[in-house]
This record gives sequence, structure tokens and C-alpha cells, in this order.
Amino acid sequence: MKLLVDKAKFLKSWNLAERSAGQRSTISVLTGVKCEASAEGVFLKATDLKTSISCAADGVEVLLEGGAIFPVKNIGEFFKKAPGENFTVEVDKGKATVVSGARVYSFATYPVTEFPKLPT
Repeated sequence: MKLLVDKAKFLKSWNLAERSAGQRSTISVLTGVKCEASAEGVFLKATDLKTSISCAADGVEVLLEGGAIFPVKNIGEFFKKAPGENFTVEVDKGKATVVSGARVYSFATYPVTEFPKLPT
């Protein structure tokens, strides 16, 4: 997965999804936000098993389709503090790399297959 992100627009969607993630959960995958990128756009999903959210992410151009679960604590802070107006996110083999200006940040992601199915 590879995305070109407009920080200001994306953060509105990210903040909404982030609030639904189970930040104190003992199940690690629930402490993240699932990001699915396809030709239809980018969708963010989060749950604490009591409440769930699924929303379209604005300000994101999909360069390569795919998916990942981003840990809220690590990547959420970087998204918010990243310098500049845009950044790129690339995910390959369980590792995400975020590039914003001269800053490069890499971190592990959770397997997409471990994310629970959300009610429809």
C-alpha cells in the first residue's frame, strides 16, 4: 500500500477513527486503526468491541492499493506532528514507512487479518 496524504484533510478522518480504537485494550490489534486503500478510496475502521466506526478518509491519493492496521499511539502522534502539509505512507510486509519532508519514520503494523469483522 502506498498513499499520498494531505495532512489537514486526513487528520479530520483519522481523529474520528482514533477515538473509537480501544487504546487500553489487552488485544493489541484493537489499539490500532485499520486502513484499507483501493480504487474506491481509503477507509478507516476502528473498534473497542463495544463501539465501532468506519469512515472514508479525505485528502488521500491511493498510489498502490492495500491495507494495514496502524498503532494509534505511535503513528497517530506522528501524523499529527509531521512537518509540512503532505506526507507519504508506504506499507510493505508488516512495516510502514512515513515520509514527511526530510523526516522518515518506520514502524511495525498489525496484520489486517486479525482485525475483527465490524457489524454492518
